[in-house]
Amino acid sequence: MRRRFEYQTRTFCQHRRASVAAALTAVALVGTAGCKPERPNPAGPGIAPEVAATTIEKVPTPKIDVSKSRLTAEQRSIPVATIGQRTLTLGELEARLAQQPEAVRAQYGTVARRREFLLNWVQFEVLADEAVRRGFDKDSEVVETLRSQMVRRFLEEEVQQGVTPESVTDDEIRAYYDANLRLYSRPASVELRHLQVADAGLAQRLHDEIVAGGEAVPAKILSTWKDYIDRYHEDATTKPQLGSLGVVWESLPPGATPAEVGLHESLPASLREAGLKLGAYEVSPVVKSEHGFHILLAVAKNPKLSVSLDEVKAQIRTRMVKRKRDQARVELINRLQQQAKVEYNDEAIGLLPPPDPKARLPKTGGKGDGHDHGGEHGHP
Repeated sequence: MRRRFEYQTRTFCQHRRASVAAALTAVALVGTAGCKPERPNPAGPGIAPEVAATTIEKVPTPKIDVSKSRLTAEQRSIPVATIGQRTLTLGELEARLAQQPEAVRAQYGTVARRREFLLNWVQFEVLADEAVRRGFDKDSEVVETLRSQMVRRFLEEEVQQGVTPESVTDDEIRAYYDANLRLYSRPASVELRHLQVADAGLAQRLHDEIVAGGEAVPAKILSTWKDYIDRYHEDATTKPQLGSLGVVWESLPPGATPAEVGLHESLPASLREAGLKLGAYEVSPVVKSEHGFHILLAVAKNPKLSVSLDEVKAQIRTRMVKRKRDQARVELINRLQQQAKVEYNDEAIGLLPPPDPKARLPKTGGKGDGHDHGGEHGHP
């Protein structure tokens, strides 16, 4: 245990000049003693002497929500640790544990493990308080991280809580289902290619050679097919597309396009019937039509689909919630930009040369500091 503590402490010391946001995230896992600060105390980015002299007890700390506690009010107020004049309560400890992911919470079933959690929490609080006392709360990177989290929480409350699954009505779900009926109900279909020649004997010979050369392997079938299309295919219209006939339907799907209607009506029935019998990458026997003799290749096969509204209602609701939230987010941002009277100077932006991906300006501390707190080691 002592070796582990010393190792944790040494690790924290070696990285104390690294990113402040990353350091404050890691301090919950390290010790608090044996780390001699590089900078004299008091010190910090843009910190005034009277602020540096602030005691830890006066540093503001975030409030913890205990509204979902399983403890009584009296139990929640029981102290579990003190930091100077500040008290950490049992209710706060319970709330902290409840904030952890389910897999993590399962690890704290014993009193010893919960006490270990408390020790790490206290270590974090002591280090966080000291970081604030020294002025790291004014560090530009910490401030930017705070702003990012603030924006995320703002959008979460303003957009996500404003558009809930319950806000999507059954009529809206029905309208979405009807407007996208092909996603849930459509006849069987096959994507076909054909090789057309005028002579029946030639067609049979080519069929046998294509089947033999393909060896029932999709990659070989496609390679052999391309070779024979280039050499023998007599339909000039489809030759550039390797003889593609497009998607052939058993019957017209809901909301069929004019192109689909035209193909369905113009395609000889013998080709449609033979093609729909094929599986993916299967080659048909020779098929006769008024245009000649055909060998068909199926490159995709889709079975009949019939899904009722009740089966996909929950899925549609989730999709519509996301769509509504995206729309609400865009509308919120546009409204705020209009209220703020945002303007852009594209001419000035054009004066800025493209950034050098290999060069990065050193990070600075708080306002008025003027020093590179990344240190001489050049931490990113």
